[in-house]
Amino acid sequence: MMSTGGFGNEIEAYGGFFDRISNTVSGMPRDTYDYAELQDCRTHLRLCAARIQELESINVDLEARLEAQANEYIKLETDTAESQARWKTQYEALENECEMWRQSNAQLELKNHKLRDQLIRTERELHGILQKKYDFMELARQEERDRIRAEQAMAADNDQQPRGTPAPRSPAMQLYEASVLKHDERTMLRAPSPAPSFARNHNPHALEPADIRRGRAILALCDFFGLSNRPNAEPGAAPY
Repeated sequence: MMSTGGFGNEIEAYGGFFDRISNTVSGMPRDTYDYAELQDCRTHLRLCAARIQELESINVDLEARLEAQANEYIKLETDTAESQARWKTQYEALENECEMWRQSNAQLELKNHKLRDQLIRTERELHGILQKKYDFMELARQEERDRIRAEQAMAADNDQQPRGTPAPRSPAMQLYEASVLKHDERTMLRAPSPAPSFARNHNPHALEPADIRRGRAILALCDFFGLSNRPNAEPGAAPY
């Protein structure tokens, strides 16, 4: 491959047409001059042809490199477009999934809030039920203690009184009657209708303690099972 500087130097050394004529015409025959001129032109043409061939080789190489660069650029553009489309699809899918999880989280938070409120209400109701149960049990225990105390006092009074004489109404007897009447009144308030077969206003002083306990047990069972009508007293049994 011929260098550009060398080609220019050769052309410069070869000289111009008029310079060659001025240097050779004066002392050279015409034929000899024409022959020398043809040789110089032939040499110049060879130099130009070599230069053209060199430039064509350079041009072919540049075109090949440019085509390779263009193909690489097109490939990169295609890969970039595919990557952008793929990442855009993934981004949209992730956005949809994120929105779905946001909605699910909002629904779960609302559900948890409702469950929390329901749990608080249930705890309050359960606390109220337990408190009522405790109060009822405490009241039942207190009534049982009062009843036992009254029965013991009645038994002691009966033992102290001589047989055949009516026993006076002692404070223990009054306490016992009050406890029985309180139980009867509370039972009547809880019952939907009064029992026709029970004498609520009957004086329990005329009954035996066993009969009174039996009647109270029957009343408690009726209240527990929610019966509106009390069972009739057995024949021969004392009213209570």
